Amino acid sequence: MEHSRGAYSKLREQPIAPFVDKLVSAFPCLSDSVAANIQSWSDFVLLSVESSYCQSWAQDNVVLIGDAAHTMTPTGAFGLNAALEDADALSELLVQMSADQFSSTAQLQELQTIRGAKVQQQLARQVEMESSFQQRYESFL
Repeated sequence: MEHSRGAYSKLREQPIAPFVDKLVSAFPCLSDSVAANIQSWSDFVLLSVESSYCQSWAQDNVVLIGDAAHTMTPTGAFGLNAALEDADALSELLVQMSADQFSSTAQLQELQTIRGAKVQQQLARQVEMESSFQQRYESFL
């Protein structure tokens, strides 16, 4: 079941205490942190997050990596590692290109060939995880 836009605003119209009680009940390990950091609704920030995948990571001697090539939601914490893996693969391509005196930048397009499938797998895994989380915690809100 998808939560409708505006649900967060409606939630914030309610007193904070019942929400905090539910939060601590659902996640007891967070009780100390919640007590120390959540006093009112102003302690929350609603972020709009989404995933995306650029169809072309390299063009005209420019190559995109990380969030510029593929944004990921915080779910699974894949984003930072994906960006680092992009950078590592790109560094290897640049070493190869330097051996050829950078005579061709066509190799930059290989980055997407090398990394694209794994990134798309991670994006799909995020969707699965988010669906599972939603089903698991729907009753929480």
